[in-house]
Amino acid sequence: MQPIRCRYQTDNELQDLLLEALQRLSRGEAVGIPSPQGYLAVMKGTIAPEEVPLEWPRFFEGDQAEGAGGWVWAWGLRDVQELYDLFWPVPVVAERLLTRSLPGGLIVQLPSSSFRHGGEGEQSSLAARCKRHAFPSEVVSAGQKGMGCRLLSGPVGLQLQALCPWPLMTVCPAGTREGSANYPGRQPHCLEKFLPNCLNYIIEQGTLGEASPPSVVEIQGQGVKIIQSGQIQDALIMERSGPCILFVCTGNTCRSPMAEAICRKMLTDRLNCSPEELGARGIEITSAGIAAEYGHPASPEAVALLAEEGVELADHQSQPLSASLLERADLILTMTAHHRHVILSYRPDLAERVRVLGVGDLDIPDPIGGGMEVYRQCRQAIEAGLRPVIEELSGNL
Repeated sequence: MQPIRCRYQTDNELQDLLLEALQRLSRGEAVGIPSPQGYLAVMKGTIAPEEVPLEWPRFFEGDQAEGAGGWVWAWGLRDVQELYDLFWPVPVVAERLLTRSLPGGLIVQLPSSSFRHGGEGEQSSLAARCKRHAFPSEVVSAGQKGMGCRLLSGPVGLQLQALCPWPLMTVCPAGTREGSANYPGRQPHCLEKFLPNCLNYIIEQGTLGEASPPSVVEIQGQGVKIIQSGQIQDALIMERSGPCILFVCTGNTCRSPMAEAICRKMLTDRLNCSPEELGARGIEITSAGIAAEYGHPASPEAVALLAEEGVELADHQSQPLSASLLERADLILTMTAHHRHVILSYRPDLAERVRVLGVGDLDIPDPIGGGMEVYRQCRQAIEAGLRPVIEELSGNL
C-alpha cells in the first residue's frame, strides 16, 4: 500500500496535516516529515511493554526493502533535560554535546542498560528489542548498540511535537560514504523504500536539496566515538565534547584573562600536552566580564607579568559575559562573590556550576591601577585557587 503524500502551501494547510498526523501517531502508525536533516519518520514513543504499537515489531525486526541500506533511530527530545526522563545515569558528555550542537544535527547513542523505563529488574521492550536485533552495519559496525537521542528541528517536527502528549521516536536513513550530495534522505520516497509496510502518511516539501544526515556518536563512559559523520564536522564534535571552564571578572582585562591563561598553562603542564592539544581533547578555557566590552586588550601589567613565565596574553581580546557562554560552561569561576551573585540573579539554576575562585571562597582583589607587586599578589591568589581546580579537572580527563 502506497502512503498518502501531502504538501502544504499555507500555515492553515500545515495545521490540518499535523492534526491528521497526530491521529495516525496515536494509532501507532509511522508518519514521514521533512526536517533540516532530510526526511524522517516519527512514531509514538513507548516506554512500557504493553504500549508497543502493532507497527513496531515489523520495524524493529528489520522489515525493510531489500538493499534499502541502513537507518538510524533516536528518541526525539523536546529539550536536553528530557534525557533525565529517559536515562539514568546521564553521561555529562551526552548533555554537553546536545546543548552545544545544532538541534537535529547530532544523535547521541547512550547505553540501553541505562534506559529508565523497564519492569522489575528488566529493561523496557524498546531496550530489549535494541539488544536482540542486529542493526544494519551501515549505521554501526556491529549494530546499533545504544539508544539514540536527538533534538527535533524544523517547523513541521517542532509543531508536531508540541501537539503530542507523548514522546516521539524518529527514524532516518543512514548517511552514505559518498557524502551529503547523495544522501537518500533528501527525497520523500526514501521513507517508502526504507520503511515499506510501516509508513502510511508523509508530509512532504519536495526535494530537500540542502539536507545532510545527522552526525551520530556513541557515548562510551565520558568518551565519544563517532559512528557516522554528518552535518557537524567530526573535529567540531570532539571539541564540543570536553569541559568548558569560564572565568569571570568585571572588565575582562586583568583578573579573568590572567586566570584563563594561567589555567591553560597549569593544565597543559599537568597533562603534558600543548595548548593546541587541549582543544583536540575538547577542553575549552575562556573568560569574560560582567561589564566588559568587546575588543579591549589585557592590561599591560598583566601581559608583562605573565610573559615572565612564558605565558602569552598579548593577543587577548575582552568580551562581555553572554547567555551562550553561561549555557555551554561546565564550570564558572568568578573572581568575587559579587560576580557570582550577579550571575545567579540572572541564572539561579547554575548555582552548582558557579564558584568563587579564591581559596576559601575569598575574593581575588582587582589589581587595576596598582603596580607590578599588586599584580603579583593577584597572580598568586589565582594560582592558589586554581590548584584544586586543576586536580579536579585532570582527574576527570
